[in-house]
Amino acid sequence: MGAQIPTAWLLIIPIVNIYFAYKYSEGFSMYVKKDNSPILWFLLYLVIAPVAMILVQIELNKHAASPAQISAGTPSVS
Repeated sequence: MGAQIPTAWLLIIPIVNIYFAYKYSEGFSMYVKKDNSPILWFLLYLVIAPVAMILVQIELNKHAASPAQISAGTPSVS
């Protein structure tokens, strides 16, 4: 979608995975959520990662379902 997220291989390197988490939070905030608060999502990820992962996945599922509903002709539930 246009976000500059580095390769997921960085997750296995102990200190560099923090950089990956920030870039992922930044991409999610800018391109999916569109709330321009990457630091908030990054801190949420650092403090309570399971909750952040669930919230991110819910938003990604909503975003992924939108084009399929539009092409199928069904109304979007908001």
